Amino acid sequence: MPALHWIRITVILAWLLVCLPLSQVAAEDGTNIQLPIPTQKPVSGLTLSVDYRWIDGSGYRPVRVTISTADGKPTPADRRLRVNLQPQFTYYRAEQPFPLVTQEIKLPQGESSVTETVLIPQHFRWESLRVNTFESGAMLPELSGGTSVRYGNQRDANFTEAFPATIVFHRNAPDRSDRVTWATEIRKQVDDGDLTGDVPDYRVMLNELAFIQSQTRQLMQPSKYGAIPLGFGNITRQDFLPLGDVPNDWLALSSADLIIFELADLQTLASEFPEKFAAIHQWLRCGGNLLLYDGGTDGKSKVDLLLGRDSSDTEDAWKHISFPASSLTSADYFERLKSREDDYRVNDENRYVPIEVAGDATREINNGQIPSTSGAIPPLALDATTEEFGKIVLSEHTLFPGSTETWNRVLHSFGENRLAWYQRNGFSRLRQNDTFWEFLIPGVGKAPALTFALLITMFVILIGPVNYFMLRMSGRLNLLLFTIPAGALFVTLSLMAYAVVMDGFGTTARVRTVSHLNQRDGTGVSWSRQAYYASLALNSGLKFPKDAKVTEVEYSPFGDGRSNRQIQWNDEQTLRGAYFPTRVTAQYVVIHPFQTVQKLDVRTTGDSTTVTNQLGTKIRYLLLVDEKGKFLYGDNIADGGEKRLEPATEELRQFVQRYIETQRPRLPSNFDSIGYYQPRRYTLPTHEMPEIYLRDARYEDSLAETDFRNWFHALRGQPDMHQRKYLAIVDNFDQTPFGTEINRSHDSLDIILGEW
Repeated sequence: MPALHWIRITVILAWLLVCLPLSQVAAEDGTNIQLPIPTQKPVSGLTLSVDYRWIDGSGYRPVRVTISTADGKPTPADRRLRVNLQPQFTYYRAEQPFPLVTQEIKLPQGESSVTETVLIPQHFRWESLRVNTFESGAMLPELSGGTSVRYGNQRDANFTEAFPATIVFHRNAPDRSDRVTWATEIRKQVDDGDLTGDVPDYRVMLNELAFIQSQTRQLMQPSKYGAIPLGFGNITRQDFLPLGDVPNDWLALSSADLIIFELADLQTLASEFPEKFAAIHQWLRCGGNLLLYDGGTDGKSKVDLLLGRDSSDTEDAWKHISFPASSLTSADYFERLKSREDDYRVNDENRYVPIEVAGDATREINNGQIPSTSGAIPPLALDATTEEFGKIVLSEHTLFPGSTETWNRVLHSFGENRLAWYQRNGFSRLRQNDTFWEFLIPGVGKAPALTFALLITMFVILIGPVNYFMLRMSGRLNLLLFTIPAGALFVTLSLMAYAVVMDGFGTTARVRTVSHLNQRDGTGVSWSRQAYYASLALNSGLKFPKDAKVTEVEYSPFGDGRSNRQIQWNDEQTLRGAYFPTRVTAQYVVIHPFQTVQKLDVRTTGDSTTVTNQLGTKIRYLLLVDEKGKFLYGDNIADGGEKRLEPATEELRQFVQRYIETQRPRLPSNFDSIGYYQPRRYTLPTHEMPEIYLRDARYEDSLAETDFRNWFHALRGQPDMHQRKYLAIVDNFDQTPFGTEINRSHDSLDIILGEW
């Protein structure tokens, strides 16, 4: 073996040996907690393993909890344990912004081990995880404790919504625990000339998807296989995993903004792991971004087959995107991030430097310089399609290693409002959300200042001079000691009762929902923004389905001091404590995939089109384009009712638009925004995050609002509108889940985007 290769391997191993204790806990993947610790005896006869290795992202983080018998023998009876998990961040010593998550895990009789996945919402990095285990109401001390997660480079570990959290799944990916050994063995196979299991070269991709510390970039240079343990292992928002690590639950993927597959691997996943493929499909439909490469000339038909599309579904479903090599330029969004010289790059450690790969070597090039290459660059041809709220970009050829221009163009193909989490969702979990105040519930929660002032004035007059002179005239001034506090108590209780009665005893909600409904296969996705207000919040909390993604919308995340958030998983996910406060508006975005037989039955006879409403709710307004491309209109169609549609004239379409405009979120009249203004635009202990230099999050940019606007304008006569689609404004589409029984406010809006 050449001496140079031995030197390369020696350098990598030396670095790994120095950093191994750190890299095991410092990467995206957290760590693995083993209880009881070696110095303790398993008094309960059980052991507990908590594996929370995963990417850092805004979504549900899957935490794998394994309970086993200490002696490895089957348990003679069922054992039920309640496991409490709570992430910690040392900056918030008193009030943790992360929820306490509880789930009961059953070790069945005759089994020696059981593993369950506990989903914990994450919107910032965790520095430790606390574990408390209970059985029959009593804590098991030896199965309770925690661990700290140290980050090898604080700047590399910064949590950001500006760059996409990415997972690459590949058939030859090593297990997380075997990455170092795997990279060494592969390197040896390369040197010996008998390489058996190859993987793509991810160096350029990693360099484009995140800011890489210069030390990490240099360590990745000797070999593309160094990008596996050194690249993915030191960037907290990217990971490289085998197909078997794809979760069975789409919520466990919700922290990923971008997922990358070779098309052959996705086909393997569909045939060998159908539950895992179903999770990927649901994640995609709920707004995910899926990048497929090496699809070949028939890649589109293969993808259509995987998605269950028939010939009518695939017509005009794909859009071809072709970029000749001479026109490759950086995407605008990422270019703005990478061209800045701001505080989050200190001493050039995180300064963006474009790289190129030539053979096995990596070369840094000057920022903005076109990389020199040997030979012609093949044209970059991509195809794109949508699946409900999600988007697929398919490349006919491999994308690895690629160039800076190639990868920026690939990312740009998804669209500027999709890859960044805060743009796709329309709000931020790190920065202030000024649009929070645009979605308040009119008529509730506002203090009746004038009424209170009048009552207090009357109280002061009656309890003061009137009370005094009456008692003085009767010669009983000594009763002042009783009448004054009694009057104060009466007025206080009266004011409280007045406020409760005015706001009601139920829960009032404002709802704005956009639902995709595919009547061809009976599937759909509901994307809903919900605001709750209760004068007396129920202790039972908010209960949502287990497969619904529930994300809290706050005006100032981390800055309002609200702790005591609790989530309990059983047959539902229950949000308690600060998730549902009394007399405070709580807002959420809820995304829920569903299956249904509900539909709009459309029948065309000659020039006449008739619809039967089978959506389970009244249709207020309906805009429809039939199979002949004619634009039609209908209104006031009761559930189960039938109506013949009329041509959708411009006057009718403008009438519907005016109605939608009246429901648009806006600041309440006479709203004092100055009273709620916080001068700090950032409430985290660090300002070193690149998105603070970008535009604020706006809910009108979310995928739900964008899809709704695109459909509405297309139904107004845009030429790219497909046939057999409709937009229905309904009273209440029951596929939207709510946390409790609600009274809707008058400015709620339910929209169905359907196709048949």
